[in-house]
Amino acid sequence: MDNSKDNGVSPVIATVLLLALSVVLIALVAAVVMAEVNSFTPVENKMVGFTVEVNATNNTALITPVAGTDLPFLESYRVYTNNGHWDSPNAQGIRVPDFNSTVTCVNIVGNFSDRVTALVFSGKVVIEGGIVVVVSPYYIVGENGYNSISEFVDSFNDWYHAYYPYATGDAAETDGNGIEFFNDLPIIVGDEPITISSGNIGGIQNNFRISITGGGNFTRAPGYESALFVINLSKVKVEDGALILDGMGLPATHPALEIIGSSELSIENGGDLLVRNNINSNGTGGGIYNEGTITIKNPGSFLVTGNEAYIGGGIYNAGTIAINKDGILTITGNEAYNGGDIYNTGSITRHSQGDALITSNHAINYGGGVYSYTFIPLTLTHVYSNTADGNPSTNNFYIGH
Repeated sequence: MDNSKDNGVSPVIATVLLLALSVVLIALVAAVVMAEVNSFTPVENKMVGFTVEVNATNNTALITPVAGTDLPFLESYRVYTNNGHWDSPNAQGIRVPDFNSTVTCVNIVGNFSDRVTALVFSGKVVIEGGIVVVVSPYYIVGENGYNSISEFVDSFNDWYHAYYPYATGDAAETDGNGIEFFNDLPIIVGDEPITISSGNIGGIQNNFRISITGGGNFTRAPGYESALFVINLSKVKVEDGALILDGMGLPATHPALEIIGSSELSIENGGDLLVRNNINSNGTGGGIYNEGTITIKNPGSFLVTGNEAYIGGGIYNAGTIAINKDGILTITGNEAYNGGDIYNTGSITRHSQGDALITSNHAINYGGGVYSYTFIPLTLTHVYSNTADGNPSTNNFYIGH
């Protein structure tokens, strides 16, 4: 796993980018001052990211909305702590007093232009070395790994019920040599990639199975810039439903999905993989970085959309992509400097009964659709309506040298 961290805590100021996804309401901590928050009813999702600058010298916190798809529609908000509540009459920052060791939780409720009032953050506050630190409630993979698949599953369920106390049922369960996800609400990744490997999960075997019968939705937390999923195992299968990896349009330094070394990801038996909205502007692979093998078959579908990178807006492929019988690959609406859709230094194969659609991607320089150093078995019936500003003759294809 990528164990790098950026704690960002100084002796005076702690800055934390707070959770952007929340639901119009959750049952919260049993503090009297929070009673008003409990009156909201679950209605819909709202996305707003906040920064909190904690000044431990004068016991104040500057709380400011800074990001999220619903930020333009935020009209005002209220901040609750154990010591009271404070109102911001607009979408600007607010300084909260009495932000000291007596504060154990922070809740922020936003008022939006569509007349929805939504809880947009609920988190704990702890004291670390005498410094007040806001602890974001993202799913934390951790650095020490898990002794078994069931222990790994427990980590999802424990987080899911803590963050969504009104949710009915678990997020996942053990399924032999695999996991079945049925989370209808997203799992928000904010610390380490969810890594499928023998080093992270004890007792795991090859042909590890990921099946989805619910939402199967994994999203990027604000401030988290690494991958959402990493595959580092001989074979991992996605079956029986849609696994969704969503970068949420937030800045990142990694693609949403990384397939390492000789690993294989097989999308099959009714499995679907959707990778979207990941912004890796200066990196390789907006949605996916593949060193191994991606196989789509029997039937299976793979959709990559709305991603950005420096090279390979949708996919950077240094390995193999095999579109086998009844496999469908769709890549649309991605952007890069070179290779708006795919930047390929590896191999891409397509069965006569497999299908591919590469359209509406954009490159600033060359290869609006495909930038490849090798031949690929795709034609203008599969690759069309892409654009390349630097050389329009390479709108759909560019074969590099």
